[in-house]
Amino acid sequence: MLIEAALLVCLLTILGAFLRQKKRLAHARYGSELITLGLLILVFGRFIDLLFVGDVSIFDIGFSNISSMKVWALIDYIPGLVIVAVGILRFLPAIEQLDNEIIARKNSERRQREQNSILKLATERAEMAENMLVDAIESMPEAVAIFNADDNLFICNYPYRERFKNIQDKIKPGIPFEKLIDLTLKGGGVPDATGREEEWKKQRLLEHRNPAAPIEQEFQDGRIYRLSETKTKSGGTVSIRTDITDILDRERALEENRAKLEEAQAIAHIGNWTHNRKNDTHEWSDEVFRILGYQPGEIEHSYKNFITRVHPNDVERLKSVFNLAWERQEAFEVEFRVVGNKGKITYVRLLGRLNLDEEGRMVGASGTLQDITAQHLFERELTQAKLEAEEGIRSKSLFLANMSHELRTPLNAVIGFSEVLAKEIFGPIENPKYREYADNIQSSGRHLLSLIDDILDYSRLEAGSMELKETEFNLLDLAQSTRTMLAAKAMEKSARISVSKELGLRIKADERKLKQVLINLVNNAIKFSPERGLIEINIATESAQYVSIYITDSGFGISKDEIENVMRPFGRAQHSVDKSIEGTGLGLPLAKSIVELHGGELKIAGNKDKPGTTIEIRLPKSRFPDFIRRDNVIPLLNGTDGTLKISS
Repeated sequence: MLIEAALLVCLLTILGAFLRQKKRLAHARYGSELITLGLLILVFGRFIDLLFVGDVSIFDIGFSNISSMKVWALIDYIPGLVIVAVGILRFLPAIEQLDNEIIARKNSERRQREQNSILKLATERAEMAENMLVDAIESMPEAVAIFNADDNLFICNYPYRERFKNIQDKIKPGIPFEKLIDLTLKGGGVPDATGREEEWKKQRLLEHRNPAAPIEQEFQDGRIYRLSETKTKSGGTVSIRTDITDILDRERALEENRAKLEEAQAIAHIGNWTHNRKNDTHEWSDEVFRILGYQPGEIEHSYKNFITRVHPNDVERLKSVFNLAWERQEAFEVEFRVVGNKGKITYVRLLGRLNLDEEGRMVGASGTLQDITAQHLFERELTQAKLEAEEGIRSKSLFLANMSHELRTPLNAVIGFSEVLAKEIFGPIENPKYREYADNIQSSGRHLLSLIDDILDYSRLEAGSMELKETEFNLLDLAQSTRTMLAAKAMEKSARISVSKELGLRIKADERKLKQVLINLVNNAIKFSPERGLIEINIATESAQYVSIYITDSGFGISKDEIENVMRPFGRAQHSVDKSIEGTGLGLPLAKSIVELHGGELKIAGNKDKPGTTIEIRLPKSRFPDFIRRDNVIPLLNGTDGTLKISS
């Protein structure tokens, strides 16, 4: 009986479950109803069994024997089981469909999760892209604004808001572009729109909605911006304003400098050119065009148009200069002729240098082209003038030589006859005045003869016709001979001439001309020395290149300003003019020229610690055989005994 009761409870539980899930099993309603019906029949049969059938039934009505129980089993179980079996058969496709639906739902849920993940990733990327766009726009120095297809502000950066600072609080996403224009005009931010606001607004709207080339806008603070606007694929507009005030200032400065350069080139008649070897292009300044006989921009910058203007006789020479510079990779300079319009000849100078890249390869050349016609004509005139001057010098020298000859003959006669009279060779002269006059005539004649000799010597030096007759002699003998010759003149002023014994060196020079130099210099020293003055002739050999001969006096001295004057022909010191000291002004220039003819120098300076003047004669040491032999002496050591030997 317990088993029957337990079985009944199980069937009731299953039946109750099916009844509770009836709505959810609507898609398998027919199978579900059959199973429910079968279960009802089985539950009813089990309930009858529990009450009336079998030995353990509650009520015994005679269904306790085996045969009756078999009959009841067929009646009780078979219909219910058959109906449940049919219901299950009808329920299986529904279960399969349900399983497919579950699988489909799971797939749908998986796809949904994937789509949600993709959507989330896309959302994150979109947010990142938007943030990057905002950061990029904010980091740009230009004033940037983006308007959507409805022409409402979508986004803008700080420079844009700062540019329209007076309406900055109104610049927010969503504001229409036209309203921005109205606010800008109301604030007076566009000087160009003053007095024609409506016209400017219409023009600005047209430019904004149909963007083309960039436009320039000047704002109230004087800054100038270049506005570039472009349409997006969605119909929006990207607006970018770039401050070009500094660029325009530099462009104006560059243009001014270019104009100044062109003006300077036009004044100096010099132009510049460049050649790019890579693309075989040339660039000329306007002055190059003019020098070549073209109008600026008249023809193409090219080698062909350049070489066609070169004089036919100069073309090959010019090409050879180019080729040589190209081979040696060095700068070049060449002068040639240019044949312009109507055969006009222009002399030009071309300077150039090669341009190398970082690896030392030639990439082109650059340089200048200068019109030197005026310089060429001036040089030609200068050459002609030089030739004429040289001819004049030769004529002067010839005239002086002839005149000196013509003057010497009667002058020698005057000197000779005055000497005869002064010495009373043909008898005494009773009146002593005649002897005095004869002495004056003789002195003046000798002075005039000396002047003629100086003029003749200087003219020969000036004409370059004086030659040195060099011999070897002792410098001390020359100095002592000079002292002897001028002793009488020195005695007139009680002056003393001192000659250093260190002058005892041999020298190879023109003895007569060097003596003439010493006579002139010592004579000047005597003339400009006071009574009882001292004239010293010394020598210095410390220098490695030259030997210095010094003539020092204790006279009035000479200032630095007068040195240049006294070294010029016929130039005299102011003291000699004031004191009426005789002289022609040729002594020092003549001495200087003779010393320079020997390869030396003549220098004048005032004495540092005492009155007077020092004249230095510098002669090359190569003229002193003693120094040459001394320099050629070679010390040798004997390798065995270590003694020192001298050999020449």
